[in-house]
Amino acid sequence: DLVIEAAIERLDLKRAIFRNLEGRTRADTVLATNTSALPIDSLAEGLAHPERVVGLHFFNPVHRMNLVEIVRGARTSPAALATALEFTKAIGKLPVVVRDSPGFLVNRVLMPGLVEAVRLFREGHAATAIDHELLAFGLPMGPLRLADEVGIDVALHVARDLAQRLPHLAPPGDTLELMTGRGWLGRKNGRGFYLHGGGKVKPNPELGSLHASAPGARHGIIPTSFTDRVVLLMINEAARCLEEDVVATPEDVDFAMVLGTGWAPFRGGPLRYADTLGSAEIVRRLTGLARDVGPHFSPCDRLRSLAESGQSFYPTSL
Repeated sequence: DLVIEAAIERLDLKRAIFRNLEGRTRADTVLATNTSALPIDSLAEGLAHPERVVGLHFFNPVHRMNLVEIVRGARTSPAALATALEFTKAIGKLPVVVRDSPGFLVNRVLMPGLVEAVRLFREGHAATAIDHELLAFGLPMGPLRLADEVGIDVALHVARDLAQRLPHLAPPGDTLELMTGRGWLGRKNGRGFYLHGGGKVKPNPELGSLHASAPGARHGIIPTSFTDRVVLLMINEAARCLEEDVVATPEDVDFAMVLGTGWAPFRGGPLRYADTLGSAEIVRRLTGLARDVGPHFSPCDRLRSLAESGQSFYPTSL
């Protein structure tokens, strides 16, 4: 009834697996992929029945993370989508349906914030200071510590892929590339923004060579809140996901970000928090950051529209 492919993130390999599976299964068997980034429609290309291909993106560690992104391709049939939903619920996971688009939902919202934290570090701010402020905001892990957990090489690959496919995003810069060039891959080999070993995590004492005094670093950046630069960028991207119909409702965004990343649950998720601040205030802050830091902070049309009309993402109670 259902086959899940979970090979490494190589389009040619996954396509070959699906071609093989198509000849070994019934015409109505749902073929699911656990890809975290590859386009579902590209994976289904060349199949006689592309309508049976769907994404089932599990989050690591799978035994602890309850969220599953169910990715609907342009040709995914209602039957395949329904089967994926029922299967996900039957194994005790919680699904969110997302449209096939770069980064799907969770990675698309998360990565711009992580890249901005790396940019803050490159400007000369201590990794521990950046992470401490975001922890105080309510994120379960500082973004630079998260980069170590994900893998510096993996974070670089995802950031580059998203920047190529979504031109409004800022490129990741050269910090992660320099780190991988030194063999600093994060927790998996013991050295990244932090040193990992013996059950302890402590700052990497060699990080200073990558700070603002290093060749190629940016200077003269106007100091601002680390939280604003990381969190407001994520809110902007979450609003774009609604604007582009990646998900249907703001509840989908907040549900997925809280369950998939632990995004400050007591703040209700990025869009509920956006309503707390107010769209006009967010647009004001983003406009200032776009002027002072870079154009990647320019507020999206959805946010501008809400600010101009005085509306919010969620209905206001009467």
